[in-house]
Amino acid sequence: MTVTTVAITLVALVAMLLSGLAVATLWWQLHAWRTPETLVATGFGGDPSTPSLSFSLLV
Repeated sequence: MTVTTVAITLVALVAMLLSGLAVATLWWQLHAWRTPETLVATGFGGDPSTPSLSFSLLV
């Protein structure tokens, strides 16, 4: 095996892995948006409480 063959194989495997993740994410999103009831069921429950932590950025 040459270095080029190994590199092409590695790139192809990474591309297939990322494509699989993209398809799974798309399916999950479409499933959640299928009906208003499923969208509500996939959301966060209840009203958010008052924040107990804060964040400041000093530049």
